[in-house]
Amino acid sequence: MSRQKHSLYQAVGWLVIFSLFAPSTSAVSALIKKGEHRQPLAVPNSSIAVLVDRNYLPALKDAIDGAKKEITLSFFHFKTKTSNDSYPDVIMTSLIKASQRGVKVSVLLEQGRDPGESNTRENIQTMERLRKGGVIVHLDSSATTTHTKTAVVDGKYTFIGSHNLTQSALKYNHEISVMIESQQVAAEALDYIKSLMPNE
Repeated sequence: MSRQKHSLYQAVGWLVIFSLFAPSTSAVSALIKKGEHRQPLAVPNSSIAVLVDRNYLPALKDAIDGAKKEITLSFFHFKTKTSNDSYPDVIMTSLIKASQRGVKVSVLLEQGRDPGESNTRENIQTMERLRKGGVIVHLDSSATTTHTKTAVVDGKYTFIGSHNLTQSALKYNHEISVMIESQQVAAEALDYIKSLMPNE
């Protein structure tokens, strides 16, 4: 078989597979009607900083340390160790200090179905440490997965991207996140995070 024919057959094969498994326009329309899809948010008068790898930690810490009113975080994994070389502990300490100076600090963390799972166990340990420092901490429902990595500071700064609050993510991994300065984006993100928090 010639290379051209092989490429043609391969392309047709992918089209057949896509037509079988791709969502139909009626399915997408149904999602939009149910409110599962939202129009993209136009953001005038905003600024965005791209935070790659090790640039995330100092930017988030500076925002937390400068907060005056409210800090809200939602993270899939927040692994603290109460050790001097732990990057997540730097964030934990800043959050506790913010709470102690009168800033409202709320954190939502993932809780898996298995309480022995390392991610859940480590989130619960961090929750206990934060609560001792006066921070409000919620665990999500074990029936769902909260995979967010988001922080909103003073209704103005939104951090969102791939960074978890773990030593690996903050110190070693290749990661990319953004810091957005926009009250409109902060309000949207904050509304979403608060909608995930259980009523306690």
